[in-house]
Amino acid sequence: MVPWSELPVELLEAVEDNVILYVDKVRLCSVCAPWRSALTKLPQPRLHQTPCLLLQYDDNNVATCGLFSPLYNKFYQLELPELAEGKLFKGSSHGWVVTLGDSPSLCLINPLTRAQLKLPPRSSFPDVVKYRSDKINNEYALRDAYDRNAFYTLDGRHVRNFLTKKIVLSESDDYLAVAIYGEFGRLAYCRKGYKKWVHLHGHRCPYEEVKFFRGLLYALNCSGKLLICEVGACPKVTKIIDLGRTTLGDNMAYLVENSGALLMVERYRRRCQTTRKHKTNSFRIFKLDDVAHGFPSLIEVKDLGGDALFLGLNLSSSISCGDFPDCRGNCIYFTDDSDDIIGQEGIQGVDFDMGIYDLNDGNIETLSVPEQHSLSSLSTNGYDPKEQLLLKLRAVS
Repeated sequence: MVPWSELPVELLEAVEDNVILYVDKVRLCSVCAPWRSALTKLPQPRLHQTPCLLLQYDDNNVATCGLFSPLYNKFYQLELPELAEGKLFKGSSHGWVVTLGDSPSLCLINPLTRAQLKLPPRSSFPDVVKYRSDKINNEYALRDAYDRNAFYTLDGRHVRNFLTKKIVLSESDDYLAVAIYGEFGRLAYCRKGYKKWVHLHGHRCPYEEVKFFRGLLYALNCSGKLLICEVGACPKVTKIIDLGRTTLGDNMAYLVENSGALLMVERYRRRCQTTRKHKTNSFRIFKLDDVAHGFPSLIEVKDLGGDALFLGLNLSSSISCGDFPDCRGNCIYFTDDSDDIIGQEGIQGVDFDMGIYDLNDGNIETLSVPEQHSLSSLSTNGYDPKEQLLLKLRAVS
């Protein structure tokens, strides 16, 4: 009998043609090194996506990630030594995750192929006056938001945890990357080949969410202002629209594409008086109708039909549950996006704010990850469903 490792590439390609789920592609790549090498070089199929959580283990297994399907309650392991040295996931788009450690290096990593691309470093952001790698814990001198002639210092871990919120990429090969950064949630961008990040001028209120949609960039801030930006050689704001809704305080907002429309999802949270931790209690969904023309109307959506939303800090998306019988339609799957857990260690026992919200009756079913996997911490990111993973958890050392 011919060993599995010697199976001709033509047969492997025929097998892959029948794979429709991303987790099955992971299984194929895990059979042996020759299969992984051959399969990752083949053209990527348009895989149907189920929600998967990409989890970083504790410090003893920092090079290994767990791929968890909450729909099927199954775990898969991915070897990713590129995630060593306490790196966090800071965003994901089109099959790439953005990683940032204590040092300023920002990388794009494809978890399946382990390919890497470099982004301009965190030390090149507009808020950085100087970066000192020779200082203990990698010291940043940061420009004061109120006085541009003044600055203050923070260590690399603080900048990693709290001053680099998320980074998203456009779909083109000559990608545009946009980041929410700094103490006051400003916007910056870079293109492929840039050496530094460039400030994107707009409204001064902190930004909660950014998303590429139909060739434009949309950015939502906490005062309910929606910026629409052209994404030419030098992105610029073309419209600022007041949606009349704010997410100040403990609440959050997301931008999600669903059935060709752009949705704004508001997440309402309360802080537990005993644990001081946030817990989600409800959601509201609004369709941004005719938003690109500058005269949008907010239409509340109370029924998603056969669709489900998946909300994460760094990417949110939707799927049709008709393709996935185990996925619950007219529901919102969400994970813990709060700052409460960022940078903490040894918090396996934390009651994470993650679950399934049913739009039919407003009930929330708690989702939990098996404790034996000893995760260092949880929060959310995601993959674009057009390419690979739908949803992931950001891990913190």
